[in-house]
Amino acid sequence: MKQYNEILNDYVEITADMYPIIAAIWGIKKSKLSIFSKDYIHNSINRYKNILKIIDSYQYNSRDIYIKIRKACQLRIYELNRLESWSQPYFYVDHSINTISMPWEVYNGSVKEEFDKVSVLLQLENIGCFFEIAKSNLSNVELAKFDCFHTIQELTRLQKGLFEKLRSNNISEQKMNYFKDEIYLFQSFLKDKVYKADKFYKPLGEEIFKECIYLNSGIVIDFDLFLRDLSNHIIFLNQKYPKSKVTNRNNTSEKSISMDLLKSVLNLNKANENLQSEIIKTINVVSNEILSMDLGGKYCYTRCKNIRSNELKGVMTYDPMKLNSANSILGVVHEIYPGHHYSALINSKVNFIESIIFTNEIFEEGWAKYCEKIYAYTYINDQKLIEEFELGIAKSILLAIAAIYIHVLKTELDKTVKLLSQYFNFDNITLKNACLQAYLYPLEGISYILGYYFVSYYFKDKKFSSYNIEDLILNHEYYMEGLQYEQIQYT
Repeated sequence: MKQYNEILNDYVEITADMYPIIAAIWGIKKSKLSIFSKDYIHNSINRYKNILKIIDSYQYNSRDIYIKIRKACQLRIYELNRLESWSQPYFYVDHSINTISMPWEVYNGSVKEEFDKVSVLLQLENIGCFFEIAKSNLSNVELAKFDCFHTIQELTRLQKGLFEKLRSNNISEQKMNYFKDEIYLFQSFLKDKVYKADKFYKPLGEEIFKECIYLNSGIVIDFDLFLRDLSNHIIFLNQKYPKSKVTNRNNTSEKSISMDLLKSVLNLNKANENLQSEIIKTINVVSNEILSMDLGGKYCYTRCKNIRSNELKGVMTYDPMKLNSANSILGVVHEIYPGHHYSALINSKVNFIESIIFTNEIFEEGWAKYCEKIYAYTYINDQKLIEEFELGIAKSILLAIAAIYIHVLKTELDKTVKLLSQYFNFDNITLKNACLQAYLYPLEGISYILGYYFVSYYFKDKKFSSYNIEDLILNHEYYMEGLQYEQIQYT
């Protein structure tokens, strides 16, 4: 009988072999890029299925340690088999240019790693073969225009920064020109696919999206009920606040997020000195201007996911041009304490590797969003903070409704924007961008509000105490598994 750690190591090995981007994130160095031939993909699926066979031959219960590995293998098989992730053009951006640039970019300043010139040169050697197989895989696939456009634009954007770093580390012009040529040929291939494409985008469809939500969270979704609740929720917000308030804020009275602000947030929840010291020691707070990166939003949290490390390190990155006094506080609550970083800290103490490998985006985003509510309404109880929180909820609802319209109801982009304008006092550009974001990242689109509904359900009859917080963070997978949406629905 294989021991748990052996099976976990098997899962890590298969995943690192299959997904170069994940190997880079986990700190596993690969000498070459993966070549995603059909045989290679099928072989990886079979390797995951073999793990499932081993686990299913054991006797285990719903809280058993094997459950997480089993669910993770099911998710990987679903991605490769049902979603056919390898048939999406951006898949090949992630596993080439993003993988090569990963060692110095993924951690956003929380970890400094040496530039591995030998590994990069080896990866560049088989870039031609990589893109040839990519084109072969995509040749007989009906691609959507927007997927091709998005991939072409991202390749152009990403290669500029990458080549600057390659040049600064003395990678020869010959090697870089070879890389540029292969990217150009792949972009040309995608441009040709754009002209032949009939559809602007390809929705997932109700069943696939439903399965995606379940495998990532354990929740069994009812889209009709969920959409009705989202509509009622935004109607309630529009009645509670004038439409002029549930809209974008552009005032920027804050230019930075300081450690003093973090300390004040910690003190509001009366965090003990040891906890305060541990959080401050393990987090960096950095402006995106220093890192020369585009966040897209106001702020984000990134954790070092090097599985060979033995300590938690994380960073909150923020855009000083989008800050105000209210969202600065909520940003710290969401990204650091008691949101993402604190959740990572609690989990890492129980099983460091598991806390990296197995993540539940719907829970994590919902947890961080619920923490904002507690601070806005309870610990601080400030009207500006409450309005900022509700603005965030409105945007979360916007993304979720957009994701359902596009992926479940298969509504066209212009019609979706028009439908959303009935609920939201945002300009058409904001609505359109939300639709495109929800299309590209449907799980993320529903994660904030669906996770928020789940966490609200958990605390419905419980205090926001240290005991209950740790219980939820450590056992949310158990509480979410098989949960029917109507049990957590918004009221």
